[in-house]
Amino acid sequence: MATFGAEIEKPISDIASGLPRGISQKSFTRISASYKNGELDYSDIQPETAIAVNAPEIGHIGLDNGFNLQETSTRVTRNLGELEAILKTDLKTLQNVLAEEGATVINLSIHPLGKTDSATHKVFVAPKGVYKYIALRGWDHAAGIDAKAQNSPSTGVEPQNAAKALTAVIGASAAMIGLFANSPFEEGQVSPFKETRLKMWDRFMKNSTSEGDRLTAKFPEKPFFTLKDYFTWMFGPGTNMHFVIASGGNYKTFGDAAIIINDNPSVLSYLSMGKAEGKFLNSGQKITIIPDLKHMEALQFAQFTSARIRWHFDSLKVNKQEFLNAYKNDSLEELFTNGSVSDIYIEGRDPGANFPDTHLNSLGNELSWSTIMAPSAIQSGIINNLDEALQYLRTFKWQHLNLLREAAIKDGLHGEVGGVKVFEFTKKVLEISAKGLPVGQQKLLAYPVHVLQTKQNGADRALVDYSKGKSIKDIVKSRNVSV
Repeated sequence: MATFGAEIEKPISDIASGLPRGISQKSFTRISASYKNGELDYSDIQPETAIAVNAPEIGHIGLDNGFNLQETSTRVTRNLGELEAILKTDLKTLQNVLAEEGATVINLSIHPLGKTDSATHKVFVAPKGVYKYIALRGWDHAAGIDAKAQNSPSTGVEPQNAAKALTAVIGASAAMIGLFANSPFEEGQVSPFKETRLKMWDRFMKNSTSEGDRLTAKFPEKPFFTLKDYFTWMFGPGTNMHFVIASGGNYKTFGDAAIIINDNPSVLSYLSMGKAEGKFLNSGQKITIIPDLKHMEALQFAQFTSARIRWHFDSLKVNKQEFLNAYKNDSLEELFTNGSVSDIYIEGRDPGANFPDTHLNSLGNELSWSTIMAPSAIQSGIINNLDEALQYLRTFKWQHLNLLREAAIKDGLHGEVGGVKVFEFTKKVLEISAKGLPVGQQKLLAYPVHVLQTKQNGADRALVDYSKGKSIKDIVKSRNVSV
């Protein structure tokens, strides 16, 4: 059965000044009160500090990396219409709450006046225990503290199509970036890139203690034909696992529960062990661990390229050895199909955050709301029309698609590589995707259709305003979300 969801990140700004703004504790309380069964969720290292609201009708309404970047991860839905209703409710509710304190979401995928220095990081960083580990890993968490925001669609997929669907979504990434690039400014200056947000990972992973972290944050060297290909790339030789979360006991914080495995093996090497030695992140206490598939499942977030495969193991139907045997025999698709895995979906990561604003509202309600729904619709259409999508992508060398992606990051729809224009590539991808959508869902493509007609994405429109003498601060204010 088809499933849909989305993770929508939203830069927060001060209405009066146009400067970055953090979401307050009062705002979380008001969000909680806005939903029938909304419950506050608190920090694991500052238990008095609310960092999210769990609302069953919406999902998890929380923070990404900082108080200046709100993130909602929706509940699973069965159709795009249901998802659209959730995203509209979420954005409207948040806007109403923020307005009471003079704040707003802005229609940009970076806050152009934000900074990424240590002082700003200290002001806005969300109190999450995992960030201590990230620092030890060598990751530069401040690289995204200027509210770099994405629209991340999640689309259910059958196991036998998961690797191919992932390849199609990654291969089509230049189109997603060309349509939704929305960050042409950075730290108060014009950026060399129209989607500056996606250059974050170069800095983020530069000093990682694991070379595998840098590799899996980039466009893959080869397409994935099977799940074995994907698991080898993500968890195999050349990569290093992160941590194991201890089960049971009264673990109050991430640091108290996180276990670092000795010798830093890859996840697949770790799973092949009968037992492994490690130590707790905070206390340093030594512990012996029996490797389990759930330890792998907990690390499926740990690659940062254009898309991921997500899943849940059913421990009653599959064990570690069965997984390892299927991996060795390249029969993971068969294993995943027999009920041992559930909730398999593709998580897209390339579309920049786009939202309704005054200008887009003037073009019609359908078009303006399409800004937040179009990434989910396009990804769904690609997966529904997978054979044609892959057929088209195979007309290019795989690394040419990578170069097109880089061209889209830099120049949006106006990029070109080897005689191939990002605009023409995007036009074809959108055409293929549209064929994969029912007639009633074509309206969800209204914004990307408009972008192609005008040859201007959000970044282009902002740069036009800037070229006419509008200041970056005034552009930020003109991008206040309007619902």
